[in-house]
Amino acid sequence: MTLDALTSSLERLRLQAENLGSTVIDDLIEQENEAVDSVRSRKRARQSADDLKAELENEFLTPSPRFSPEWLNRLQK
Repeated sequence: MTLDALTSSLERLRLQAENLGSTVIDDLIEQENEAVDSVRSRKRARQSADDLKAELENEFLTPSPRFSPEWLNRLQK
């Protein structure tokens, strides 16, 4: 892209932005803020103590059904 083409593209973009008006931009900002607020307000459902215990046991205390290649190499030596 040449410098003249880039300059004319930027000028067209500036003119289009001026034609949008502040209300459109304000509406877009408000929509974005509402979307961010809704994500923040969502909370994870609370787990029962038994569910949490089962999840943690499964994640940390249940042995893996696979050995890593590093461990297999060590065991074969």
